[in-house]
Amino acid sequence: MQSTHTFDRIFDCTFEQINQIAKIISENLTNCDVVLLNGDLGAGKTFFVQKICSFLNSKIKVSSPTFGLYNVYDFENFSIWHYDLYRLKSEQINNEFMNLDLDEAISNNVTMIEWAEKLNIEFENSLFIRFSFIENEPEKRILHFRCDEKSKWAKILNDLSFF
Repeated sequence: MQSTHTFDRIFDCTFEQINQIAKIISENLTNCDVVLLNGDLGAGKTFFVQKICSFLNSKIKVSSPTFGLYNVYDFENFSIWHYDLYRLKSEQINNEFMNLDLDEAISNNVTMIEWAEKLNIEFENSLFIRFSFIENEPEKRILHFRCDEKSKWAKILNDLSFF
């Protein structure tokens, strides 16, 4: 986030509400969007990408790209480049970075990066989402959204009516 004016919003979400958020995000994705997904193992990052892709095309199968580092899913108006940096150690990121084709992904596609905090890079006009468990509530998650207050995402998140 390049701006000093940041929009922050935190929701306690059921899985149904997470589905609704994924649908809203899928309807607003355009080329060059970057969605940064962070959170503990099993918190719902890949599930969220699966939901977004299912709203765009229910026939596309999304899997975690942990071992291949990224998968590309082609849709009518753009492709989603789905990265998972879980297995990379921070000292490997710089060595692997050139092999990730991240420049191409960001400049011409929608890019979704799981474990994005490992990159230690800020992307202009990106949407940051942190998934957290809620103690004693396995069917809910806390979703923390952050973006530039002037981005389309701030307006979209501010207008969510089911919270």
